[in-house]
Amino acid sequence: MKDQQQAYEQLIAVIDKYIPVGFKKCEEHGGTHYVVPLRDYPKGYHVTPGTPLPFLSVIPQKHHIGVYHMGIYANPELLQ
Repeated sequence: MKDQQQAYEQLIAVIDKYIPVGFKKCEEHGGTHYVVPLRDYPKGYHVTPGTPLPFLSVIPQKHHIGVYHMGIYANPELLQ
């Protein structure tokens, strides 16, 4: 578990270094999330209006570190 925590922290450090300007970092529900702030996209997340639009989430699980990249759906070539 200690190795996983270290890997998680290193992954977050790399994302923090390279994520484009404009995304907001927040930590909740046991993970780190990068969202499009409501000031930039006031409609928010379509399922829960008023909630910032999710872009990237990194969540440590029991046996792995989950990386959920919602931006992948915006680019059909990347998705494939």
